[in-house]
This record gives sequence, structure tokens and C-alpha cells, in this order.
Amino acid sequence: MSRIDLQNIYGSGDRREGEKLVRLSDKENDTFQLPARWPTPEYAINNIKLLKEKFDVDFISILDENMTSNLQWTKDFCNLYIESGLDSSLKWGTLGDAPSVAVHPEIIKLMKDAGCAYISFGFESASDKVLNQDIQKGQLRSHLQTTIDTIKQENMTPITTFMIGNPNENINDLMETVDFWIQNGAEVDPFICTPYVGSPIFYNNRDFILQQYDEKIKFAESNPGIDKQLLDQWRLKALDTFMQECGDATLYTATVSQNFTIAELIALKQFMYKHDTRRMLQMAHQRFDQTGLEQWNHDKKWDKYCEICTSHEKLSMSSLLQS
Repeated sequence: MSRIDLQNIYGSGDRREGEKLVRLSDKENDTFQLPARWPTPEYAINNIKLLKEKFDVDFISILDENMTSNLQWTKDFCNLYIESGLDSSLKWGTLGDAPSVAVHPEIIKLMKDAGCAYISFGFESASDKVLNQDIQKGQLRSHLQTTIDTIKQENMTPITTFMIGNPNENINDLMETVDFWIQNGAEVDPFICTPYVGSPIFYNNRDFILQQYDEKIKFAESNPGIDKQLLDQWRLKALDTFMQECGDATLYTATVSQNFTIAELIALKQFMYKHDTRRMLQMAHQRFDQTGLEQWNHDKKWDKYCEICTSHEKLSMSSLLQS
């Protein structure tokens, strides 16, 4: 991306055109995403036939971020796919969302009958608090569970993605997520939330992100005498550095978490992947004892996973019995 493009994204003074466009889209569409443009099902089928006939492809990935949300289109597509005889010769996969499957679980059977081999879902978190406050995709933990149950009923393997390091997420929210994985026998290596430029999460946390690449920006907030043009130059350079880092969502960049550092998130990510709730809660006790910060104070409901809490309880019971 050129320097001019970066300036358009960040701008100088009040000229922040990228943010204006995102905010305008938010207001007009009641969402951070621009409206989708859907081809006709016939057009999609004809393109797939062309790929099969000309290149003899043996699998198709339909890169629709939310195919199940457009129920009628997906039904028409699947029925045409079957009528065309493609279901037996050319399997395919796509992406979907939990709320639409929770409301219309029958769509999964039709998709499988039409040759669908996988559907990937961006679950993001199993904490209702995080799903409501940070993710805002209209889904709850109950939607996630219904989706997994529906996928399994059709003898398909659930494919889901999660991310940690959301702005308001604390240790209890992370425990909600790993508990969900344990209950469903899921093995997930979560992403660390990446605030890509152009997304609401970037614009909502822009200065917090850029301060992680240039400490002077943070200090400038308490110094109103700093030259505005100089401050914009610092911000632009920090943005440039950040954008060079954020191409791979499997790696960490800046964090938007208000509760965890990058180092803590890397450790928690590994513990969660291994379902190592023991170490997660050991870490929580250690951090809470050191800092007294509430984000590390785990709820009593997680005592069942916490060896520190169960050990204290056993020792207390033993002392009572001896007395």
C-alpha cells in the first residue's frame, strides 16, 4: 500500500476518509459490512460447470463468508446443483453463520445432499458477554451449540474458528470458551484478535493500537502543546509499521485487549488449545494475587477446573473435621 493510501486511511487533522466511509456504512446498513452482491444461482452453477469441463477441477471452495444467511439463494443453488448432477462428481465447501443455522437447521441436510463437504463457522467466542459487547454478529453460545449439534447429526465434522484478545474479554470469558470446547470435544487453536485497518475494531481502538508502535503518541495525549502535524507524522509511521505486521492472522500484532498483554495472550492461547484449564487458572490466581485486578479473579463456577480452589476447600474441610 502506498504512502498516499496510508494518508487516506489515517489522514491529517479531520480528514479521515477511511473512517468516514466505515462509519457511514455502519449507519446506513446497521452493520459494519457493506451489502452483499449476490449472483443468480444459475450464474454460479454455470461458472462451476465451466471449471469442471475446462479444468476438470475435483473440488470447489465457495468463498462466501456467510452462505447460510441467504436461505432462499442457498436452497435454489443446492437444488440446481443436484439437478445438474454435480452433487455426485464435484464436492464443495463454504462458510456459514450460527444464527441462520440455529433458526433453519434443515439447510444443512440440503447442503450435504448437494455435495457440501464442509462448512466453516466463525464462532469467535463462547462467552455471551463477548459475543454481545465485542463480536456483535447476532449470535450467542446457544446458537453455537445448536449449529454444532446440527452439523454432527448430518455426520459432518464441525469446523469453527475462535479468537481471543477481544477488548472486554477477561479470564471468565476465556474459561467460557474453553469449557465450550471441552463439552464438545473440540480442538481449537484460536487466533489472537487482529484489528485490521478498515474494520470498526481498528477505528474504535486506533490510538491504543498506534501507541503500541510509538510510545511518544501515548505521552502526547497529556501534552496538548505537541505540534499536531508532528503528531500526525508519528501516527502515520506507526500505522505503516503496524500494517506491515498484520498480514497473517495466525501471528500476533497489536492487541485491542483492555485486560491482557500480548505475552499473556500467547500463553493463554496455548493453554486453551491444550484444554489446560489447570494452568489457565493457576495463571489467573498468580496475576490476581500480584495485581488485584478483577479481570484475573475467576468466578466460583470454574472451581471445578481449579486445583488451587479445590485444594483450599479440601484443606478447609480437613481442618474442620480435625477440630
